[in-house]
Amino acid sequence: MNSRTVLSLQGIVYSYGTIPALRGVDFELQYGEIHALAGDHRSGKTTLASLISGHRKIQTGRFYFKGQNIGLFSVKAALAMGIGIVQQGKELIPSMNVVDNIFIGTGSRFILSKKEKNRRVQRATELIDLIHPEIPMDIPLYKLSEHQKLFVNIARALAREPEVLIVDEISQSMTPGEMEQIYKLLFLLKEQGKSIIYITSNFNEIFQVADRVTIMKDGVRQGTESVGAVAPLRLVNMAFNFSITAESLEANHASMPLATTQEHLINDLPIGDIIVNERKQVIIINKAASDLLELTIHKGDLLQLVLDSFNENDQAKISETIEEKVSHTFPGLSIGDRFINLTLAPIYNSEQRFIGTNIMFEDVSFDYHTREYLMQVKKVATTAELAAGVAHEIKNPLTIIQNYLELLKMSLEGDTEKEYVAFIESELKRIVEIIGNLLSFSRLKQSEVIKLNIISLLEEIVMLLGHQLSKNRINIEKSFPSHPVIITAEENKLKQLFLNLISNSIDAVLEQGEIRLEIEEDSKEKTVRVSVIDNGYGIPVEIQDDIFTPFYTTKITRTNTGLGLSICQNIAEAHGGVITFQSIPGKGTRFTVALPSEI
Repeated sequence: MNSRTVLSLQGIVYSYGTIPALRGVDFELQYGEIHALAGDHRSGKTTLASLISGHRKIQTGRFYFKGQNIGLFSVKAALAMGIGIVQQGKELIPSMNVVDNIFIGTGSRFILSKKEKNRRVQRATELIDLIHPEIPMDIPLYKLSEHQKLFVNIARALAREPEVLIVDEISQSMTPGEMEQIYKLLFLLKEQGKSIIYITSNFNEIFQVADRVTIMKDGVRQGTESVGAVAPLRLVNMAFNFSITAESLEANHASMPLATTQEHLINDLPIGDIIVNERKQVIIINKAASDLLELTIHKGDLLQLVLDSFNENDQAKISETIEEKVSHTFPGLSIGDRFINLTLAPIYNSEQRFIGTNIMFEDVSFDYHTREYLMQVKKVATTAELAAGVAHEIKNPLTIIQNYLELLKMSLEGDTEKEYVAFIESELKRIVEIIGNLLSFSRLKQSEVIKLNIISLLEEIVMLLGHQLSKNRINIEKSFPSHPVIITAEENKLKQLFLNLISNSIDAVLEQGEIRLEIEEDSKEKTVRVSVIDNGYGIPVEIQDDIFTPFYTTKITRTNTGLGLSICQNIAEAHGGVITFQSIPGKGTRFTVALPSEI
């Protein structure tokens, strides 16, 4: 296990009776990071936290803590290892005072000395002052507010000096000022080297506090990314089965109030969202939409107040689409000097009667994603050119070293010296091979169609990705024929195809994941099938029909364009081949490229 990883869960399966909650989930937490765990209701994030904290027993899968495989696990065992959890209103005793609640379970003695009591009061005061001062220490907990009880719960977890702290959905009961204090505490713990799992449905919080984010949906890990690379709209689309219940919309035709939890969910979205009823009255408008449109809209106001922000032509198109009751996205609509993408989604009740429209906004005024991507492309191209130049410069002195080694070998007599020189010669040869592969791949001109050994080509790609595989401690297995497998192809394009597929697998698995490369020959069909198989998070069933569509992506990084698989498909077809896949969410994915062979 990588030295950066404090805990790792692999292939976790958990069900409540016959209802699956987790379906083959992988998760890892690194030392000194705040890792957000996000997703919709019933996505599995809280169940995962309960397993890590020992409140539930792992049914299937493996749990590693500091590199050790943990078998039987309980709350007591979790606390002993340094894993604590903060949950709203949990594990507190109302009749006890603050000090007793903070320290209950931390000692075996029932009767305490005066010195020990004073020590506990002093330590409890220090912990409370870190979080929220002015909470009385000597009154029973039932006399405190729900907010104050939560602060006591946090202090209780900190009193055990955990190395890993799980914070589960606490923001909805806090004021913004109180949450700022919590954030400061989390950053302080991070500076001390503590690792934090922060569970939230408020996506704005992710960008405020987290280093990385894991997205859960329907009991499956959708992806894990650095927060700095995340695109908010993609993150929302990946995490939420976004729907509004018909019951809540039809409860009152005058105002159609949403459930409190639904209002919180919509208000916390990092994209603008407006919901209107069938009479085009506004049910809700979240803060992001108000800020983007620079409007003050109230429940019951007509949608026309929103549409007035657009020009007459766009107003007509939006109104017409709402009347047609169909889903549609309008890209690049202008509002003053800004541009937005607007998406309409009709809402139907259980009887399939139209009862409203969901309107979502995304600000693309500065086309930030495109500019960042173009900068990245330019950087990659410049780096490739630089790498090719450096590689050429390195080859010359390497050739000279190899020549001198040959002369040195002639004068050596001792076996030990010859063994050392042979080792140096072997490593030099490896360096020359790597540089050769780098030079080959950096050539941007179209390569000619040649006969090549597909086994050698895959070995070169694995060598180029060697650092990434080694860094993430990914195990790569190969199942290749013992003889050369010859095909006719453009070498660089085929390298691009398999580089994309293997890179996707690297992104899909966590540290110590597994990738398998297989080559199968079919003499009857005169075909070679090359498969890239991983045990990553898989592809959600509902989007499997779209993954080869240009610009469609399941990744949440800002710079990902969704062109990778589309390019792979084009390259395969250009060589007279086909690319297919099989994927089970939570278990893994297999991509197979079938190409004409020289059999």
